[in-house]
Amino acid sequence: MPHYPEPFYRAPRRLWYVQVDGKQINLGREDHPRRDSRGQPVARAEVMEKYHRLMADRGQEAPTPPVDSSLAVVVVDQFLDWVQRRKAPRTFEWYQRHCEAFARSIPRTLPVGQLRPFHLTKVCDAHADWSPTTKHGFCRAIQRAFRWATRQGVIDRSPLGDVEKPEPQDRDVVLSPEEYREVLGLTRGAFRTLLMMAWESGIRPQEVRAVEAKHLDTHHGRIVFPPKESKGKKLPRIVYLTDEALAIARPLAEAHPTGPIFRNADGAPWTRYAINCAFIRLQIAFGRAVMEERGIAVPKLPRFRKAKVDAPRLPRARDEQELKLKERRKEITRLALQHGRKLHLGAFRKSFATEALKNGVDPVTASHLLGHSNTNMLAKVYARLAQAPEYLRAQAKKATGGGR
Repeated sequence: MPHYPEPFYRAPRRLWYVQVDGKQINLGREDHPRRDSRGQPVARAEVMEKYHRLMADRGQEAPTPPVDSSLAVVVVDQFLDWVQRRKAPRTFEWYQRHCEAFARSIPRTLPVGQLRPFHLTKVCDAHADWSPTTKHGFCRAIQRAFRWATRQGVIDRSPLGDVEKPEPQDRDVVLSPEEYREVLGLTRGAFRTLLMMAWESGIRPQEVRAVEAKHLDTHHGRIVFPPKESKGKKLPRIVYLTDEALAIARPLAEAHPTGPIFRNADGAPWTRYAINCAFIRLQIAFGRAVMEERGIAVPKLPRFRKAKVDAPRLPRARDEQELKLKERRKEITRLALQHGRKLHLGAFRKSFATEALKNGVDPVTASHLLGHSNTNMLAKVYARLAQAPEYLRAQAKKATGGGR
């Protein structure tokens, strides 16, 4: 008995679709469809008539998609469906965040033919809180969606190919060994362990969160991710461990035979949001140390003495004092964030690359340790020798023979 695809309703787009031969065809818009006793949407007569005509024409020339199929929001929706089926969840989340911001900013009935570059730039201009890197990523994600639609034959050409994207800002943060020791002095527990592993191995942030006991090869002192769990999905990713890194990983693997071995103080696997919160706390600790060194302080409040407050006013006076204390703590935190240094796990990976080159590791070997197929990424991004002026000055002397 032949199978006939049935219409389905996409609530976010308020559109009916049917999937025929691997392609989703728009059957029409309906803002508030009627629902059956099970709560499922029921298509109106016009939608079903279009559906039956389409089914009757199967086997003949492919039906021409209705005009609404060229709506910009529909193209974005189809692209997200494609990404969700074929890419990693983290990649899909990145595209979804940007595509939904774009879809909210344009009219729902805007055809692709009327889409212009200013539809992207006005979104960037409206978000003063976005960094140039975020704006660059937003433009790149939307351009990717319409390039995909062009290659798939959904649209004739992308109207966003000439968008001028803001230049991304590199988070150019590298730690010296002295600064690393300072960081360790301000951290403790599970977060300190996480930072030590990042420093000792140069492991990627997403990799350190994914390490499980099954990945640890203690005999050879390494972590091995199979191809399907590696970046690129083609080759195994091997992270070679120093003695210090192996001493960190081995007991954690024994304590957590299943699931990620690096966990926070609550025993839960680290997420990127939890790691970011930990780095914010570290930034506050950095800032408070700087404030103390520079003599920056928020004046203390006078001591609360209830004997000097009339009994009827005592509850209200206590509430006012508590509010003042909260405001003072907020001001201290604000100043600490202003004076503190914000770090991220990527800085430890870049520091690993920089220290490797300074200590004489050749670029090819350093690239393999970082998991790269060649030295291009190492040269462009990870090796921050420009932040080691004394080292470069010594190399300059060596280059001219002055170091002999």
